[in-house]
Amino acid sequence: MRQAVFAVLLAGFTGMASAYENFGPYVGLAAGRSQASVDFDTGTEVIPFDADDTAWRVFAGYRFSPWFAFEVTYSDLGEFTDDLAADRLTIGYRGVTPWLVGTWPIGPIELVARAGYFINTTEFEIVTATERLTGSESNDSVTFGAGVGVMLGDHINVRLEYERMDLDEVDDSGAVWLSAAWRFL
Repeated sequence: MRQAVFAVLLAGFTGMASAYENFGPYVGLAAGRSQASVDFDTGTEVIPFDADDTAWRVFAGYRFSPWFAFEVTYSDLGEFTDDLAADRLTIGYRGVTPWLVGTWPIGPIELVARAGYFINTTEFEIVTATERLTGSESNDSVTFGAGVGVMLGDHINVRLEYERMDLDEVDDSGAVWLSAAWRFL
């Protein structure tokens, strides 16, 4: 009986592993939750800013092997809004990230690690009791992430990932993503 169970499990893992052996292009969508926090020093006091929002991204990539891919994403991290004393501050990030993606297939799952460069537009708005100030600027930052994925059949890859961004404007920022990709084979 043990041999039969082992044979069935081995056949299942072997079948799933073959899905990771297919190389080539892929496209996908992701939804997630992003957060940002910073301590603003006004000179007389430090005011904490901590907010989160819904995020989304679209991406395309190419798998060169079971362990390596190149990917480009367009991400909208949402708008972070928080009250600073009597003022309201809103910060939004949108941009493109080229990624180097490393994967390690283990049976039906794969471990994922990624490093990229987030080229973004930062938009901000400050609303006070007497005025509304808006602006935007271009920025870039290093970003990296890790997660786990699973193949559903031969073409659909679903991943859960955490991404950390080193944005100049904030002390701490990151996002959790749930993505689905279609792999062309």
